[in-house]
Amino acid sequence: MATLNPPMAARLQSRHRSRQGGYVLLLSLITLLVIFLGFLYVLHGTFSDAQMTGNAVQRSKDMQASDLALRTLDHQIAQAASGGQALELAATSQPWWRAVPPGTAAPTAAYWGSCVGASNPANQCEQVTPPGGGSLPGNYQALAVVQPTGRTDSYSCQIAQYTAVYYDIFIHTAEPNGKTAADTETVYKLCVPTGS
Repeated sequence: MATLNPPMAARLQSRHRSRQGGYVLLLSLITLLVIFLGFLYVLHGTFSDAQMTGNAVQRSKDMQASDLALRTLDHQIAQAASGGQALELAATSQPWWRAVPPGTAAPTAAYWGSCVGASNPANQCEQVTPPGGGSLPGNYQALAVVQPTGRTDSYSCQIAQYTAVYYDIFIHTAEPNGKTAADTETVYKLCVPTGS
């Protein structure tokens, strides 16, 4: 058998080592690339989750301001209807009363943008402020309208000679910078003497 001379054996070992070094470097680069892509994926998911959580918190604040505006409007409706009349008669001078035919669609974004101070009763709305003046918590703006649904029920008041008349209450609540807003709809039942 022939033996390799020492210089030839050293060259072959050197080539083998340099090939091994290239494979290890390539494997290390691929591993680092995979780790970096995984890090980017996790980072993107974290930012998306944080943004969704922030949006949910802001929407919750909008809804809380809407609830406060609804309680204020409920008090105003009760005062207007204290004479035992339906709102079609008792609330005609109120800025929150929207004089439209029963079943009219909900207000749109364009409607909310131009309803404050409108002279036409079908296009007006009221900026709701808490009792005693001031503003809603966080300086939120709440716009509200009440309109007829056309529904009545002579059995749900549980008082003889009274009929339930139903109204839609629409409230548009926006944060002070105007970036988020919430629109809510509530059905309001008012018991009035039958024939009013």
